[in-house]
Amino acid sequence: MNPQCLIQRVQASFFALPLLLFPSFVNAHAFGRTYSLPVPVWLYMYGTVAALLLSVIVCALVVTAQEPETAPRTLTVKIVHRVTRFLMWGSVGLLAFAMVTGWFGIRNAYFNFNMTFFWIICFLGLFYLSAMFGNFFRLINPWENWVRLLQLRNASVFEGQRSYPVGLGLYPALALYVVLIWIELFGGTNPWSLSWVLLAYTGLNLLAAWWWGREAWFSQGEVFNVLFGFAARISPWSFKRVNESQSSPVQIQKMAWCSGLLHQPVTHLSVLMFVLFMLSSTAFDGLKETVIWKEVFWGNIYPWLVPQLGDNAIVLYPLFKKLEIAFDSVVMGLSMFVYLSLYWICIASIRWITGSELSTQQLALRFTLSLVPIAFVYNLAHYYTLLFTQGVHLPRLMIDPFGWGWNPFGVKAFLPAPIFLDGGWIWHSQVGVIVAGHILSVYLAHMEATQIFKTRKLALLSQIPMLILMVFLTSMGLWIMAQPMSAGGRF
Repeated sequence: MNPQCLIQRVQASFFALPLLLFPSFVNAHAFGRTYSLPVPVWLYMYGTVAALLLSVIVCALVVTAQEPETAPRTLTVKIVHRVTRFLMWGSVGLLAFAMVTGWFGIRNAYFNFNMTFFWIICFLGLFYLSAMFGNFFRLINPWENWVRLLQLRNASVFEGQRSYPVGLGLYPALALYVVLIWIELFGGTNPWSLSWVLLAYTGLNLLAAWWWGREAWFSQGEVFNVLFGFAARISPWSFKRVNESQSSPVQIQKMAWCSGLLHQPVTHLSVLMFVLFMLSSTAFDGLKETVIWKEVFWGNIYPWLVPQLGDNAIVLYPLFKKLEIAFDSVVMGLSMFVYLSLYWICIASIRWITGSELSTQQLALRFTLSLVPIAFVYNLAHYYTLLFTQGVHLPRLMIDPFGWGWNPFGVKAFLPAPIFLDGGWIWHSQVGVIVAGHILSVYLAHMEATQIFKTRKLALLSQIPMLILMVFLTSMGLWIMAQPMSAGGRF
């Protein structure tokens, strides 16, 4: 055997050793046992392409013009006001409690309340619930409610020192979203460090609300209001206070599903960038755990770095791990621009085919919200199993939030255990939600096209590039999801 090959194999074995010692970190979204696809991935891809083609044909035959808009039904229910008021102040208390448990509880992420509460229940659970029940998070947002609480003492303190710059748009929320995803993927947080992150974010919100005003900041700059607000556009429900008073009743509006995504003007490029990062960050999270992606750094970049830094693998391993994280971080940040390039090519093709008088940017903004269902289902397909494996621990963690071994009356024995779903069920549910999301996006894009273009023919022609983009996104999503079940990362 070539000595150089032998050295490379020894080094590869060394770098694989930590993955074998700590399988729980690598197997973050695993099924619990090995599952093999019943048919090759490419057959699923062909099936999804057929479903998308069929959806375009149906839209072309059935959806020929804008559907008549009906005024939303408005209801004012006292019990809703009482519940939201309770949840409003409860969210403030839970945020403070999460920070306290992180500081004074054990550092084990699985047995401290704040990690599961924030990452699983809030970051994932509330995102999915927003798609079902609307923009209720705006009423219970703990950071905004901290500001409301302070306004009870001095109503003018958060009226704003400066007007929110129009050019900023959602860029502050996008920057915070990038940081949040980086912390999730690379930050290595534990309960103690997460509490400091939450405290720092609380201080940032108070400062920004004081500088730009509560309404302006929490509408455009606060990342959770913006993120959950996109999911809430899918829901038929909308919640709104009659006025700014804390005792103001809450009105409920009932609309059609996805009406918040139809014919809603998008005027700022930051909205498009935020939606694209919702897509790209989830895709990158799945891609970075595949054998193919690991080969990019350890198979290509690492051999080039060895002569530069030395070949003592044991001593240099921590440095190489930091370099890998830095490399992945840069790629994660740039991923939204990769998706932007693909989307821009698609929109430019639409403009060329239809001869539209609108600029490429204007067309890109008009179709932006049609991408929201894809971003939502990508997230749902990739992460929803965590609600069953770790989210069900919440009652247990509420009984023993600090991880000190509390078990009054032995109640833990009666609490639900983690639910490990069957691998086949998980895979086919992932395929189902991804295809459903893309079909919904095809419908929304077609509805938007009927408003932009003058004739039915132009509206239909405009959807050819959009269909190609949807097919590519669907195929990539399924391919990434299938990698853990495809031997050697192959089809």
